[in-house]
Amino acid sequence: MIQKNAFPLGLLACVLMNAACGSSDDPKNITDAGIVTPDAEVVVPTFRDCEDSDQAFVRRTHLAVLGYRPKSQSVVNVYADLMAAIRRRNAGFGAEEGQDAGPLPTPVDPKAAVVELLSRDPAFIDRWSEQFMDLLLVPRIEDQSQQSCYGDRERQDDNGDLASYVRDNQPTASGDGNGRFTMLDLVRSSLALDDVSPIYRAHLFALVSRPIPAANVPRVQAELARRADFGNVFDAAYLNRDMACLGCHNSTNSITFREDPATSRHWDIPGRFEEAIYGQADGIAPERAHAAFRFDGFVAQFSSGDQPWGWDSSCGEFFTGGLESDPADIDGRFASLSGRRITAYELEQALHNGFASIALGGLELDDNEGIADVDAAFAYLVAANIVDGMWAEVMGSRLTIANHFPRNQESRDILHDLTEEFIQSSFSIQNLLTNIVSTPYFNRLPAEAGCGSSPYNMPPVFDPWTIEDDNEERRNNGPGDGVHALSARTLLSSAYAALDWRRPFFESFPERPASIDNCAGVFPSCAQLNAACENNGQCCFAEKYWCDFGPSTEEPGTRSQRTFLRGIGVFLKNGDKGFRGLDFQARLVFEDRFADCRNIDTAPDFLDSMLSLAAQTPEATLGDIVSATKDRLVGVARVSHEAGASGMSEKQALEAMFETNLDTPLSEIEDLDAKVRGFCGTLLSTPQFLLGGMAAPDSRYEPLLTPAALRYANVCESIALPPTLSEHVLSCSAASLALD
Repeated sequence: MIQKNAFPLGLLACVLMNAACGSSDDPKNITDAGIVTPDAEVVVPTFRDCEDSDQAFVRRTHLAVLGYRPKSQSVVNVYADLMAAIRRRNAGFGAEEGQDAGPLPTPVDPKAAVVELLSRDPAFIDRWSEQFMDLLLVPRIEDQSQQSCYGDRERQDDNGDLASYVRDNQPTASGDGNGRFTMLDLVRSSLALDDVSPIYRAHLFALVSRPIPAANVPRVQAELARRADFGNVFDAAYLNRDMACLGCHNSTNSITFREDPATSRHWDIPGRFEEAIYGQADGIAPERAHAAFRFDGFVAQFSSGDQPWGWDSSCGEFFTGGLESDPADIDGRFASLSGRRITAYELEQALHNGFASIALGGLELDDNEGIADVDAAFAYLVAANIVDGMWAEVMGSRLTIANHFPRNQESRDILHDLTEEFIQSSFSIQNLLTNIVSTPYFNRLPAEAGCGSSPYNMPPVFDPWTIEDDNEERRNNGPGDGVHALSARTLLSSAYAALDWRRPFFESFPERPASIDNCAGVFPSCAQLNAACENNGQCCFAEKYWCDFGPSTEEPGTRSQRTFLRGIGVFLKNGDKGFRGLDFQARLVFEDRFADCRNIDTAPDFLDSMLSLAAQTPEATLGDIVSATKDRLVGVARVSHEAGASGMSEKQALEAMFETNLDTPLSEIEDLDAKVRGFCGTLLSTPQFLLGGMAAPDSRYEPLLTPAALRYANVCESIALPPTLSEHVLSCSAASLALD
């Protein structure tokens, strides 16, 4: 984990950090609202009143939804102005000052509108495809690698048609008539449909298609070992439960539960889930609970089998009929399943039934919180685990702790409320993201704003362990507790987007399959590779690599890529789950790749384009280069002239780095490209880039070297209003907009 105030930064990075945190051309004026203190008779804000600005919301939400920060101040200005315009229309005001347009029949939530607009960006599906692979613990390397199923696509993106077919049909269906597909196709289609339930149903088959090796192991022992492996992954990725923990912590009782709410450390969602799913609260023998993950005699290893929903054989083939009794003679038990012939087909049907049940009528409990519909209990835990995982990605920490339950009432209530809304929305990720970013925990004013009755006026949701602090005042959380390290994949997507770098080809699955070179040997030209892929479905992955991607000589190899990803905490396999946070060693690994911002591709990157634009702008100076680079990477274009904690101002530190004044014409600076790339690397090492949960100060300043496509008018004109605003017209000018 990143330790507070322990970043190994150089002097320049420290100066930049201080300047970015403490400067703004639009200082915020906090209006007190909340609790009236009887002594001073002044109004003191509660933490719910300490919401940051619209600009801060746009910055944080852009990172949450798309996995990278806004690429210019103008992007922030446009979306913040649109939020203000929506509020005006909600209040009945027209586009012109004093114009009375009448209130909207149904007011539009400006936050929801921002999420909806951002989710239309292609980067939305790219980001969440990767995130759901990690949430499902999809192995990326070695024997269980899902590269052929999750690393390649057989179809173009659709509007959710494939996902609709899977959602509405049994896995024994022969296909939608549009050819084979992989799980990556289905994941992307489900995100386009905005219903992730098909992903979780179909992955049950992909999961059991990749067993652990079992050489020289007797049949029954090999089968039980594989089931245990599949079952442990399933328990974590679907249920957020661990059979070993249920004896002490379950939804019926826990050793950390107390009748007194002030001392209880166990807060479960209403419902006796384990009792419904396993038949008893403390679980059953894992062999029985995991019997549905049968491999022997079910997965077609050496002959042809059936392909669920007509998918590609790379995701697995299975036998649907004539299954012999369990070779391990296990009487399985899970939700509505029982017996010695249960497989992924029956498990998928139980999840299908459960999803349908809770989507239709929610989770029904009796007076003692019992759950009669056991498949609904199963599906509800899956939904709650999705919510918990997405909350962690956006907010930096889960709502549950290591025993798989919330530790306090506030965390439990958030998890419960978000899960209920997620289910009611038919498992919509856009709706879930909107609800997460709309909580009072998301867009908080920074600690230096001094909002609230104390520095620690928030329930302990970010860090539930502060309740044990010896200092009573610190037993709650403050805004600083919400500052968190970006997840490893989000850190990478942020860097690539900011620099306009394409992602290395082998980043998602950092192993080079033999087919890459074998196919090139058989089909030596791109025309031949393309024909083989189009006509026979052969060598498609190789065709993408050699022809569509066109790898450069500096493309990282798979071995170096694995070392890099492992070093910064990316999930690679079940035995190498990664971590969140950049300790000293991880920082060294990250800086080894990014410290000099050296472009590994042949295509121009952001720095190349900026320097090219500067060369065409006679009045451009070094200060304009600095301003545009800062705006792009950390969202703070201004350069502070005030001395920081080091005694040096940001301006002085920059001039020492570049060995000249900021007003120097670019033609007079030697090795400008190298110096700018070194400056870029410094910015990538600052907390402002590495951390989430904080936002750059508000501003309206648009740097001189902002690319034309990212200037206010062009950003505004690129917006297509969502259906909620389809009756209105967005008018754009050089620095303002109006919603008619």
